[in-house]
Amino acid sequence: MSDMDYWTISTGPGGKSVGGGMYKRTGATDVPRNYINVDKIDKHIEAFKSAGGREVVAKMEVPKMGWSFIGADPEGNLIALFETMAAPRRSTKRKKK
Repeated sequence: MSDMDYWTISTGPGGKSVGGGMYKRTGATDVPRNYINVDKIDKHIEAFKSAGGREVVAKMEVPKMGWSFIGADPEGNLIALFETMAAPRRSTKRKKK
């Protein structure tokens, strides 16, 4: 998101808050979207479509952050899903001396 003004926001202290983000409109048709953080985004995309939702923006990687998907419910309301990218695992093996 380096090409846009973007700010992360939090509703309170860590572990007890709802996180989010905010950015300036990028065009006249840009509207607010609520993102729902999910695990296993592919499973949730299929459930969304099975319930009558339609794809607006296909699943895409947000570099170094995760994956997003934007859909519209049967009434046209935009709903976005987000899966956070897993942090790289660090080796716990000790080096032999």
